Amino acid sequence: MKTLVKVTVATLILGSLALESCKKGEGDPALSFRSRKARVAGEWKTTAGSGTSTAGSTTTTWTYDGANYTTTSGSNSVTVARTMNYVFEKAGTYTFTQVTTSTGYSETITQSGTWNFTGGVGEMKNKSQMVMTILSESTVTVIGSSTTTTTDTYTGSDAPSMIADIYQLKNKEMIFKYAGTATSGSSTSSDSGEWTMTQE
Repeated sequence: MKTLVKVTVATLILGSLALESCKKGEGDPALSFRSRKARVAGEWKTTAGSGTSTAGSTTTTWTYDGANYTTTSGSNSVTVARTMNYVFEKAGTYTFTQVTTSTGYSETITQSGTWNFTGGVGEMKNKSQMVMTILSESTVTVIGSSTTTTTDTYTGSDAPSMIADIYQLKNKEMIFKYAGTATSGSSTSSDSGEWTMTQE
């Protein structure tokens, strides 16, 4: 009987440790039967976001409600219609499409590249961040009746990368967060915000 109790207690302890190790992001579920890569794979629609950036004495805030993107700096506020969608493939490639429209203007950005998790460095847990490397980016801008298209492609070490902290990764919802500062001489700038994406 004592042996059975010991085995049960050991199982519970190991189980709780396993659950904790599965939780990489602060907002992650305690238990998921799908791997992190399987949870990322799929089509994602950006549904919300907010952030703040400060450069010197100028502070700019932005909000996004899934349809409208608003930036506010001092008494000036600008709102444009915007959609942002990601497709992450389990094989490690991704595409991103952003469409912005306002009166007499539209801009479509299409991006493709590779994605992967980062390893644990310092206090960061393994697979708690995602790195996206851009291999191709196309921008189509329409102003009135004029259309301009630019395309940039990258290879090797010249390919730009973005790193996002994965605050939450559920089967149908993912939240990216970012925050940082940059100091040059006596001038300091800061940037922080978060994006919420849902999988349909």
